[in-house]
Amino acid sequence: MPTSIATGFFTTMKTQVDSGVCDVVTSCVSWTEERKTQVKFNCAYGTSFQGVLRSGRDNSSTIAFKTVQDLNQPGITVVVAPDTIHDTWASENLKQAQLIKLGKSYQEIFPLIQSGKYHAFIADAIDIYQWYARNKNNCTGCSVSVFGDALPFGSFMTNKIVDSSSSCNNWNPLSSFMMFVVLQIILLNLCNYGWC
Repeated sequence: MPTSIATGFFTTMKTQVDSGVCDVVTSCVSWTEERKTQVKFNCAYGTSFQGVLRSGRDNSSTIAFKTVQDLNQPGITVVVAPDTIHDTWASENLKQAQLIKLGKSYQEIFPLIQSGKYHAFIADAIDIYQWYARNKNNCTGCSVSVFGDALPFGSFMTNKIVDSSSSCNNWNPLSSFMMFVVLQIILLNLCNYGWC
């Protein structure tokens, strides 16, 4: 289901399942402790890392890029998708760089890096490597690196689901017996009319 992530990736996806627009988000959503309190994650089906796609912009000895920390310089522009683990990491660790939070799809962001409009894009390493493998011949001076700890990812659904066992809290033996008697009477009447 196409949807805009202009307000942020996780917030948008969570709103979709909480409001009933969809039942499950199957995108590769990274698990974090904070997110685990907001949604019900299903079993993780993979792990990934954070990755950096470095453009050819200012790719000289004055702005050398060996590690992701080298991006933490004044005048460096780093693109992240808002409300992602990459946004959180960059906001905490690249305080000197200029963060550009683009609520666009990765497919809209990659050409901006390829053209050299921005210095780097921080996103999921798998997505970056897949794009780079297809486009490295057209991305002069580009490079890719991986950093951080492995993060599990998977699908999730709303945590606003009422536990089905809660209906047992109001169990009443008398009402259950009455229901049994009523069903027996209905069944006997159906049989008397040849329906059984």
